[in-house]
Amino acid sequence: MLIDELRLSLTSSLKTGDRRRVDTLRFLLAGVGNLAIAKYGAESQTKLTNSDVLDVIKKQVKSHLQSIAAFEKAGREELVTKEKEELTILESYLTKQP
Repeated sequence: MLIDELRLSLTSSLKTGDRRRVDTLRFLLAGVGNLAIAKYGAESQTKLTNSDVLDVIKKQVKSHLQSIAAFEKAGREELVTKEKEELTILESYLTKQP
């Protein structure tokens, strides 16, 4: 399941010290957890689907694209770079799905 892959990737990133990936995955997993609780309540761990996880990823991708546009307009290149790196990480999980 995709949620398991995200958790394994987080663990691996923690071990390698990849701070950007760790921060991105933690934020993503928090979003998935929030959606699961809101949608399924107490049964959130058992009823969560790959589709739910993909919905959260797509929502965060959209948010990053909006942030990139806003930061580019404001001339904040360091933030544009950060958002693009996080966007790349998120998109890598979208492309693995059929």
